[in-house]
Amino acid sequence: MSNNKEQDFNSLLNQGWQKHESEPNAVFDSMASMLGSLEPEQTESAMTLLLHTAIGHLYAPDKLLHLLSSLPPNRANLPSSLRAQVLADYFQTKKLSDMSHLATDDQHRVFAQIANEYAALKKTAQASQWLTMATEGVSTSSVSKPLARALAITGNNLACQFEGLEERSIEQDQQMIKAAQLALQFWRVAGGWMQEERAEYRLAMSFIKAGRYEEARTHAQRCEAICIENNADDFERYFASDLLMLVHFHLAQSHKLKVGEDLREYCETSSLD
Repeated sequence: MSNNKEQDFNSLLNQGWQKHESEPNAVFDSMASMLGSLEPEQTESAMTLLLHTAIGHLYAPDKLLHLLSSLPPNRANLPSSLRAQVLADYFQTKKLSDMSHLATDDQHRVFAQIANEYAALKKTAQASQWLTMATEGVSTSSVSKPLARALAITGNNLACQFEGLEERSIEQDQQMIKAAQLALQFWRVAGGWMQEERAEYRLAMSFIKAGRYEEARTHAQRCEAICIENNADDFERYFASDLLMLVHFHLAQSHKLKVGEDLREYCETSSLD
């Protein structure tokens, strides 16, 4: 495939990810229309977007199943299509079909994708259960990059969903932190310094939400350190600095609560002017 066609596909894929929440039907139909002409690697990327849009945003597994049934054998038998078939079947019937035709790695990716779609549907308990299943027996020292990436993305997305809850139980705090920790562990395998830095940010935010500010500071400092080590741009540095400010604000407030009432009146938050 020519560089121009590759660039055109990447541009359409990026646009799809940008618009899949606001225009899910249009994105699904656009990706579906080009599926038959894509290279295997491109099919993998397109199928990921199609699956997430159909399940996580349209909740229309039947639409995905209809698309998969129309694919020619050379497309339907690609690993990405086989995984999508299992996922669509699961969300249609709530039963996991036989996966003996899938490699072990692909089976773990199915679990991770189910977890990711439950996270998108704000069903955090189910997402946590499937993410745990996805990581069983998986080692960061030997995991493939595609599986590591799937686990990292799912961990990040699930942690974000937990952080957005107005109230969380102790168990939910633990699940939130575990998801963020998994995201960091697997981005260290599948990503570069920027993915690792952003995963440090996510884990620090999860610790803040759980009221564990000392642990949040450790990861906020690591987030900033990675930015410095890699000459990050101002966008990345902004969030690293803002994160540290937030951590220290909460630390200051936690110390204030331990000060006697006779001194607490002097503990006023500093002006940022």
